Amino acid sequence: MPFILSPPTLALRFRQNNGPTPSGDYQPSRSLSMAGSDGSVTYFYGSLPVFTHNENDAASFKMITAQFYINGYVKQMDIVRAFGVTPISVKRAVKLYQEEGVQGFYAEKKTRGTAVLTDDVLLTEVSQ
Repeated sequence: MPFILSPPTLALRFRQNNGPTPSGDYQPSRSLSMAGSDGSVTYFYGSLPVFTHNENDAASFKMITAQFYINGYVKQMDIVRAFGVTPISVKRAVKLYQEEGVQGFYAEKKTRGTAVLTDDVLLTEVSQ
């Protein structure tokens, strides 16, 4: 059974004047729409399905919305209004997509490493 997209993990919110259609799907632009069922979200361009992901998959959500913007299907503010995300999060996703491509959304996060000089770290540094 289809549902109106509103999984809290993606913070999908619908504006009253641009909300879900009676069939239960949502249309942030004239040619782009989406629908959800059985825990997954499917994006349509025109009448063709172009991408599907789990409703709790934030990395795929960021990737596909950034891709839609870069390809010219929607404006950044359409994404902000349609999903209730912050403008800076959309800008960061677009920048990540432009710099690293799709794999940037699924890559392991870079960390600084240890900030404290422990005995293990000291022994490793001394032995080198």
